Amino acid sequence: MSKPIPFDPDWTIRPGVILREMMDYERLRGATGVRMIAKIAHLEPAVIEGILDGTQQITQPIAERLACGTAPLRISAQFWLNAEKHYRDDLAAGKKDISGDMAGGEAVTSD
Repeated sequence: MSKPIPFDPDWTIRPGVILREMMDYERLRGATGVRMIAKIAHLEPAVIEGILDGTQQITQPIAERLACGTAPLRISAQFWLNAEKHYRDDLAAGKKDISGDMAGGEAVTSD
């Protein structure tokens, strides 16, 4: 059995990039997609927009609701909490946030 190759990049991405990719996968795009996820998750659209643009941290209550909003993809609340923790830890460690450099990394604005 081979040893796992360590993965420790000098960059990080915000959890919102992961959420945007999931939304794109489900064809939930733009402000309409934000509103749909918000409605399913029982969150305000501004909270979803904040997650997408990195201004809203994912707390335990938000993670639980977000897990409901992404239920068809079976994404747990713990996944969202872990993604948030790793992102914040990486920023504190001086890693570069490349979220804006990625396809779809831009903030969502209302229609």
